[in-house]
Amino acid sequence: MRLSIVFLFLLSFFCVSSQAQTNRTWQAGIYKSFSEFEQNTPSVKLNWEVKLDSVKYGNLGNRKFMNTYLLAIPKAESKNIGEVFGFSDGTHFYIADYPHNLYNFAFYMLEPVGAQYLFFESLKETQYGEMHLSNTLNMTTGAIDYLTHNRFKKILADKPDLYTKYMKEEDKSAVWKEYLTEYQKK
Repeated sequence: MRLSIVFLFLLSFFCVSSQAQTNRTWQAGIYKSFSEFEQNTPSVKLNWEVKLDSVKYGNLGNRKFMNTYLLAIPKAESKNIGEVFGFSDGTHFYIADYPHNLYNFAFYMLEPVGAQYLFFESLKETQYGEMHLSNTLNMTTGAIDYLTHNRFKKILADKPDLYTKYMKEEDKSAVWKEYLTEYQKK
């Protein structure tokens, strides 16, 4: 009986801990580094409005839209702040795929899908137009990586059942977020 209570306590602790990562909120402000993000301590107060923009991407026959977020910040103030990791409105966190100035630059909504990896989609400008990317933020290293099939296979390598299931998927890039969430469940 006593062992059962200890087991249930530990199980509930891990479930709540894992869920806390997926329901995470951030203090409103501008985060200049991954360290500030990790500690949830923005160094700059958020004094500007977060604006939503919808950007077209894809080929002529397959046009899609993605939401991007900008801060309505004057150029001079942006220069004074310098490069940033991202910013939060107190509910969501907005990140770029590499540190950048805030002025007139698109940020993307970060999705907390687990404790080790967070997920966000972004756009990259190419000579053929905007290209859609899926990205991870590794909470262990602070690295931001865009996903490829090979990178995703390396993430799943230590969970053979999930890896095998993933390898049977036809449109692998369409299920990355779903598998990343499943991978991080205890």
